[in-house]
This record gives sequence, C-alpha cells and structure tokens, in this order.
Amino acid sequence: MIQAKPTIFNGRQFRLRMEARWAVFFDFLHIEYLYEPAWDAVKVGWAYVNYKPDYFLPAPLALWVEIKPRHIDNLSYLEMLKTIGWTKEYGSILILVGQPQVPKTNSQEHYLVEDRKGKLVVTDHMWWCECPKCGTLGVEHYGGIPAACSTSHYTEEITDLFDNVLPDPDGHKSQRIKRAYKAARDEKF
Repeated sequence: MIQAKPTIFNGRQFRLRMEARWAVFFDFLHIEYLYEPAWDAVKVGWAYVNYKPDYFLPAPLALWVEIKPRHIDNLSYLEMLKTIGWTKEYGSILILVGQPQVPKTNSQEHYLVEDRKGKLVVTDHMWWCECPKCGTLGVEHYGGIPAACSTSHYTEEITDLFDNVLPDPDGHKSQRIKRAYKAARDEKF
C-alpha cells in the first residue's frame, strides 16, 4: 500500500502527491476539474460501500477520474467493484495509472471503464490527445482526434491530420501535452 503524503497545490490540499501532480497537469492544459467533488454508497454485490472518485472533469470532457498507483490488474477486488458500481450509477471513469508521464506504446496505461447498455467495457491505452487544428483536448484510445472535436476539422484532410496526431515513438505529437506532463513531473511542492 502506498503511504499517503498530503500535498498542497494552488491552495488546495490533496490526499496524495500523485493526485496533486495530476492537478498540475490539468491546470497546465486549462482543464477545469473538481477534486473529490462527490461520494456515494455504491452497490458492490449485495452490499453498499462508500466511494469517492478523485476528480470530475466538467464538460466538454464530462468525465470522472480515478488516480491509481498501480496497473489495473493489481487493484484489489474491492477497488474494482467500487469502480464498477460507480460507473453503473454515474457514468464512465477514466483510471489514470501512476505519475503523469508521456505514455509509451507498451508502458504505463490508462483505462476507461464504461457501462454500455448494461455491459461493462474496459478500454486500455487511453491517452490524452489534442486536435492539431483547433486545440480541443480529449482522451482517446492511443490518442488521436478527440471525440469532442468538430468533425468538420478533419473531413477534407483526414490523411494529413491523422499523420499529425497518431502516436510517435515518444508517445505524443502534441507538444502542449508533452509540456503538461513535464510541468507535472517537475512541480516542486
């Protein structure tokens, strides 16, 4: 178990330094976030347990976020059940694994847990991404074009645009996202 190290960033106390580093990442990219905004008792089998996701990212992302220190395969059974219970009640949860860093194809992974018409779906390799035309940010499988981006930006130039957003060996082509990862790693608390 990771030892909690409360950390203050921008006047707010975070329970874990890792959570504060993700706040730096969000701030750098001007992504609005609410830290631990809600908790509820979620159904886990026949019982109810309290659960509070680490972040909520309001529209246009409209996404719950949970920060985990280790790979999803190493989470406790109860942690996974709580995540599933929340997803069924309130919507998708993005699980960000570890410290903010540029993902590599076969390294640190982030996951999106969704309830699609009663069926639980877990998608791996969810990467932060940015439209090179308009700067819209999102989280997509291996990056790419954010779903919130207007399709009119890339219908005519689909080949050129995808060449600009598909992952390179460094994980991202977006310099802005790379700088956000660096800022989060380098922050002195």
